[in-house]
Amino acid sequence: RLDRPQGWLTILSLAFLAMLVLDPAGARSLSFTLSYLAVWGLAVLGPRFSFALGKLLPPFLLEPISAALAAQAAVSPLLALSFGSLQLAGVPASVAAGPVVAAMMYWGMGAGLLCSVLPFAAPLAVPVSDLLHALLMGIMGAAASVPPLPLPSLPARLLASAAVVGAGVLVYARPYAEYRASG
Repeated sequence: RLDRPQGWLTILSLAFLAMLVLDPAGARSLSFTLSYLAVWGLAVLGPRFSFALGKLLPPFLLEPISAALAAQAAVSPLLALSFGSLQLAGVPASVAAGPVVAAMMYWGMGAGLLCSVLPFAAPLAVPVSDLLHALLMGIMGAAASVPPLPLPSLPARLLASAAVVGAGVLVYARPYAEYRASG
């Protein structure tokens, strides 16, 4: 079975199990849990958000917004419980940062290859790298400056977490509900 293409959840599960074996203590950290929740959200909720928003958004915005909402929906309940707040600026920041991160990755690969072949080109590549980095830091700084929605009490944290989970369940179930209604 491993010679066949694997889906997101299979790969995520294998990575999770490997990390449990390689770093059992790290698997108990909040960052570990948030990372896997975010990727789980992308794999499971991302297509559902795309389905739900497909008729409302133009194609160039559909996937970035769907991915940002999916990751945010997956991590927000834990963030609310852990930190007592929800950071709603994460969704627009993710949408804005996506193209910059993609540009950084492609630029980094291309510039790295170019500079490994032509080392004298490095001084020409640095300003573009610095510009992309500054742009990404500006987006992240702007998002970080937006005050979070405070959830000062445990009942508020639980209610916010339940609301986010409920919204995620509704988005996830929508295709099934429409299928059953049409049948």
